[in-house]
Amino acid sequence: MDIQSYLDTLKSYEPSMIRTRRDLHRHAETGWLEYRTTALLIKKLKEHGIPVKYGKEIINKDYLWAYPSESVRKSAIGRALAEGADPEIIEKMDGFTGLCAVIETGTPGPVLALRFDIDCNGWQVQGSFMEWDYQVTESCGALVATVTKELFHWTDTYVIDVVNPADALRALMLVLAIDAEKCSRNN
Repeated sequence: MDIQSYLDTLKSYEPSMIRTRRDLHRHAETGWLEYRTTALLIKKLKEHGIPVKYGKEIINKDYLWAYPSESVRKSAIGRALAEGADPEIIEKMDGFTGLCAVIETGTPGPVLALRFDIDCNGWQVQGSFMEWDYQVTESCGALVATVTKELFHWTDTYVIDVVNPADALRALMLVLAIDAEKCSRNN
């Protein structure tokens, strides 16, 4: 297959991919609770003949960090089922999210491994006076960052106070997105 034929084939999947992306964004799930997302990905990969491993096939509970309680997991599973997740896949997942798909080419040579995060971070942003000050919190209410806009500068200047340094890059991206949205509103 030449490259143009390959690109044309990919283009034919574009409407379906856009629908799927929008659907996933409408049903965002936080880490270790992506039951609906995982079930949907498993179903789509299987529809294309791609073998998938999931549940206890790929997750060892002894090595999990910050794994949600059973009541939180059951609630998330109930939500996933109510939002259309395949019950058979959910049952086979046995309480564990994530999957591994292996696409064999039949050709010897280098191996390519790709990893994707499928969870949302669950952050909530609340603004105040003229949208210049924000608090970013986890869904549980824990503070992630405070964002304040410094006045009387030639350009937009924000101060970002991040609680956990590991969240600094995402907090910065959030501030850039807020600023870009505000700028687009003013134009």
